[in-house]
Amino acid sequence: MQKNQKGFTIIELLVVIVIIGILVALALPNLFSAQARGRDTDRKNELKNAQQQLETSFNDTGVYPADWTTVVTNADDRSGPRNDAYTYTPTPSGCTDACDGYSLSADLENDSDPDATNGNYVLNSVN
Repeated sequence: MQKNQKGFTIIELLVVIVIIGILVALALPNLFSAQARGRDTDRKNELKNAQQQLETSFNDTGVYPADWTTVVTNADDRSGPRNDAYTYTPTPSGCTDACDGYSLSADLENDSDPDATNGNYVLNSVN
């Protein structure tokens, strides 16, 4: 028998596999939370774009619409890439033609988002 055999022992391989497993276990939660933050950023940007279109409409007409589908394309049937639900609430409640203001909202995945309250991101009319 030769004493100078080259290669790794089974114990050395198991130690390396355990170390890699620990590193992966530490990295995965950060990856998933980063994806959720990215989706939340997308939701907030879509609402800001809708707000910009509503404000442009207000500057043209002097009033906010009762139904945002007249301004924002496919807004009332907003399904987005993740079936996100966006809510448009004109003020005063029940206005049918011209409204004084509005509130746009979306639920975020990250409840601790600094721009949201209890996971709900809200934008109100500027004027």
